[in-house]
Amino acid sequence: MTLLNTLTANNSASLQDTSSITSSYTYYKIVFDNLSPMEANAALTAQFYISGSWATDSNYNSENWGNDTGGNNASSELDNCFHIWQYDRSGPAINTGLFGTMTLFNPMATNSNKSYIAELYAPKAHNNKGCQIYGGGGYLGNQSAVTGISFSFNNGDINSGVIKIYGWN
Repeated sequence: MTLLNTLTANNSASLQDTSSITSSYTYYKIVFDNLSPMEANAALTAQFYISGSWATDSNYNSENWGNDTGGNNASSELDNCFHIWQYDRSGPAINTGLFGTMTLFNPMATNSNKSYIAELYAPKAHNNKGCQIYGGGGYLGNQSAVTGISFSFNNGDINSGVIKIYGWN
């Protein structure tokens, strides 16, 4: 794997990359390192950059399973963004962050929908205990090449943390 970009949050509304996803690589691993929300119980979301603009249509399908001390739950969402950390699980506590990875499969292909899988963990979530999320999804809109990705929390800025983007074939 080749490190392509490092995005560092500092009270950021979102972290965006529109230069790393190219035809040079087929697969992309995105690593979340202590990505911390400004508000508790925030859901991490993502949007694709397609044909020169952010795709904001309701064609993002997310399937997730979450487990914490409050129980476990599966969710299925069709929305204007991917729900990488689902809304119905306790999100990471303020300033404690989440850790994990997201893998994009062949985002430059123009003959298929774009898919991802993700594994995330927050050491302090429900009742100040850990929560894990496993999920995946696909963009069901047009099949144009994806050339960027944006991450944000649904109810406030990204306080701190790092996102690293790697590519490989």
